[in-house]
Amino acid sequence: MFNLFFNFPDDFRNSKKLTLSKDINFNLYKDIQNIVISGMGGSGFSADFILYLIKDFINIPVIINKNYNLPNFVNQKSLLFLVSYSGNTEETLSNLYEGEKKEAKIISITSDGELLEKTKEKHLYFKILENLPPRMAFPYLFYPIYYILKNFTSFDFGEDEFFEKIDSIYNEFKKESNSVDDIVNKIKDRIPIIYTSDSLNPVGLRWKQEINENSKYIAYNLSFPELNHNESVFWECKELKDKIIFIILRDRFDSSQMKKRIDISIELLRERDWEVLELFSFGEKKLLNLYSLIPLGDYISIKLAYLKDVEPLPVKIIDELKRKLKE
Repeated sequence: MFNLFFNFPDDFRNSKKLTLSKDINFNLYKDIQNIVISGMGGSGFSADFILYLIKDFINIPVIINKNYNLPNFVNQKSLLFLVSYSGNTEETLSNLYEGEKKEAKIISITSDGELLEKTKEKHLYFKILENLPPRMAFPYLFYPIYYILKNFTSFDFGEDEFFEKIDSIYNEFKKESNSVDDIVNKIKDRIPIIYTSDSLNPVGLRWKQEINENSKYIAYNLSFPELNHNESVFWECKELKDKIIFIILRDRFDSSQMKKRIDISIELLRERDWEVLELFSFGEKKLLNLYSLIPLGDYISIKLAYLKDVEPLPVKIIDELKRKLKE
């Protein structure tokens, strides 16, 4: 699994190269009034990431769809991204058929399967590298959507910085003296509750999903400020002190009020003797800042799997569920 992890910088570069090789007619999308990104699980995470990357800089509504049905507003002026690594995700295929009936403009990103077969003749499609776990195909699933949507805004997301720094980020994990083992040892016998600034919501989701799938372990994520209106009451609980660790993922660009809110929350947690780990994003521009803590979460989830003596790659229960759904 580590070989797939360390391939991410090359995967990002290859995905960019693949995307730029496509002849994309952006005039087809000049009258778009809304954008829907459909995808599930590891494939769908690309939608979560993209939404939080662009939502403050684009004037067209963008929503994520993780269901069998499309929103009722989808029509011929909708841009519909269909993201399924396998190409056989039943929810995404259902969105394809409904999207065609509604005459939406469709773009598919997939490695194979029915989605590729059904879209390659009629719609813009991106056929990406095969034989990866969907969660490790993120660079290939992300870049085509990013490339198209960045053309709807003049904002500089910092792509140059991202590609400049991506190798050095992953090279840090190859050093024998990296400090990740300390974090893994703190997590191994506790349930990680991952809190993030709202702006880093998809980062918390990625940490949760990778711990679920790679480590075969429970984790969950919430974000500030919403969690302070319900979740924080649970901090008074006295029975779970030795079973939970709070991991706070913080955005270096948070507003002063958000910083104050999170500082106070950490103070309240520590006053009640909870174990708290605090980590900060880095990067000067939006893209790297949003992505910066994702490699750490991925790496921790794989290390945690080996520490727990489980194989990170298989997802047997997901495979079993899909098999039973087809019976």
